[in-house]
Amino acid sequence: MPDKSASTPAEFNLLLLKRLVCVAAMFGMLSSFKLFFPLPGYRNFPNAPISNLFVDWPEFCVGVFAVLLVLALLLSLLLTGRTKFRCTLVFGFFAFLFLIAVDLNCFQPWAYEYAVLLAMVFLSGAGYGVGESGEREEHCRVFQFFTASFLACVYIFSGLEKLNYRFLSEIGPWLLGLQQDLSLALPESVMPPLGPYAALGLFMALGEAACGGLLLFSRTRSVAACLLSLMHISLFLMLGPLGKNLNYAVWSWNVFSALLLLLVFVIGPPAATFKQVLLSVRTASARSQPGLRFGAGLLLLCGVLVPTLGLLQLADPYPSFALYSGDVPRAVLILDPEQYEGLPRELQSVFYWYKTKPERYLDILDWSVDELGVAAYPSAFFYEKSAGQFLRKYGLKSCRLILVTYPKGTAQRRFLYRQITPSASGDPVR
Repeated sequence: MPDKSASTPAEFNLLLLKRLVCVAAMFGMLSSFKLFFPLPGYRNFPNAPISNLFVDWPEFCVGVFAVLLVLALLLSLLLTGRTKFRCTLVFGFFAFLFLIAVDLNCFQPWAYEYAVLLAMVFLSGAGYGVGESGEREEHCRVFQFFTASFLACVYIFSGLEKLNYRFLSEIGPWLLGLQQDLSLALPESVMPPLGPYAALGLFMALGEAACGGLLLFSRTRSVAACLLSLMHISLFLMLGPLGKNLNYAVWSWNVFSALLLLLVFVIGPPAATFKQVLLSVRTASARSQPGLRFGAGLLLLCGVLVPTLGLLQLADPYPSFALYSGDVPRAVLILDPEQYEGLPRELQSVFYWYKTKPERYLDILDWSVDELGVAAYPSAFFYEKSAGQFLRKYGLKSCRLILVTYPKGTAQRRFLYRQITPSASGDPVR
């Protein structure tokens, strides 16, 4: 049904994008129900607040902010007026920020991608009904360029991030069902040698990056979008109920990503050219068209700068589009036998141990996937915070934490041992 607030094809396409992203975000949250809606006694995995200001906030606050975010997404679907639309999105962004502040694990890669796309639509002014039809069409075509370029950057950097030893030797074959075991194999620091399937992993990484680059050109973007859509459907089959049946949130993410590619690059009207965008940004008035410069800045920041820093391992993996790349940090929590015995029975079942050692080990990433249905946020900061909250939640005084990192360009693992207290200070063990 046509949107009465959209008088031009480009504007209509942006409003369709907004609605698709809102629906996709709600599906993602519902797919990760235990993460976003933690009912009392419903989960054992602790929150990981970004600041000590939120350490004492009860876990149900995550659910409160999640409900507010879903409400904002629903209202943005139903309301199209200028003031109402702006208010609902601003309200939703604040709810999302508080959600992350209380639990960093909610900052999932699909949530970050959807937030950037919604910010682009917000800055475009689509549906506001301001200005002449021709001016609105030109303005919205510029923001079509911004959204298309951002999506292209997602695939370019996601492919480049996969050009690492662990993806070629383990993750790529695992995704294809050619390898079953992805254990850390503590305390081995050297990863297994490249197997016969490394060439397939290399093809996957280069193919994704190449298709992302082809999205930037008008003559090739439709073919590239169709190829990437097939990639997403393949990932859904690999990870979904017909495959490995894990990480539930990425099921809907892959389906909606395929739909986003078709909407932006195949179905939608042509976006502005690079020269037209450059001219529009240069001549944009700071008063009458502030969104153009903010949109360009958002593209450069989220689509280029942060992912480039991520390639240098100077930024967190999720904002850097290191999706399924494998060389992201992991962590293992270590308890003494006495501490382990005091834990609830259902929590003891997620620990493992070695025959020659008395300690009990807990892989935080695997625990998050098994209990919450999503991978844990892959950063040392998150692991230390979640370990500190684990101690607070279960009345323990301290524990050890092994941070496992994968330096770029090497076949090595690095292990950093930390002593964690309930304050999550993360003091290194000497």
